[in-house]
Amino acid sequence: MQKQLFVGVYGAASDAVDENFKRNGEWLGEKIAEKGWSIVYGGGSTGMMGAIARGCERKNGVLVGVIPYFMTNLERVKLDCTKVIRIDSMAERKSVIEAIADVFLVLPGGIGTFDELFQALTQITLGRKHTEVIIFNDNHYYDDLITFMKSCIEKGFIRSDVIDYCHVYDTKEDTLEALEQLLEELPELVTINNMD
Repeated sequence: MQKQLFVGVYGAASDAVDENFKRNGEWLGEKIAEKGWSIVYGGGSTGMMGAIARGCERKNGVLVGVIPYFMTNLERVKLDCTKVIRIDSMAERKSVIEAIADVFLVLPGGIGTFDELFQALTQITLGRKHTEVIIFNDNHYYDDLITFMKSCIEKGFIRSDVIDYCHVYDTKEDTLEALEQLLEELPELVTINNMD
């Protein structure tokens, strides 16, 4: 059978973000589910994580939450995902999401999201993961970060090919189209579900 395709989603847990960001996150969650793709993410129920989870669930999509045990005491986590994977550390959470995801989708977020973004790019650059990163630059949220990355490339601190694995889109529609194109380009594999 054809491999189940997973979108690894990174985004803010903070509920203080503007509602427009969250509405766009929910829209993407709905569309991902409608396409028949699944989501693997950090298991949060608030902020951008909660938004994409709500959208996915609204359309009966598959939602896999990777949740460190200690996070239960720090923020609201979503324990009613399709599947919950409990782990011990943030580092392990990143590793599990990376192992399951076929492509990475980065929503607006804070330092945790930045950490996840750069780890994914590092893994791709080193040949440890064969995929690419889609950044949803909602309301130009990531403009300054992209400018900084380009400056680092110009100064020789970041390899120039990093930008080839990192695609930035300003609208939710273009972001969805980019996800679809990238997932269609993945080789078709006859395999068991990569969650197992």
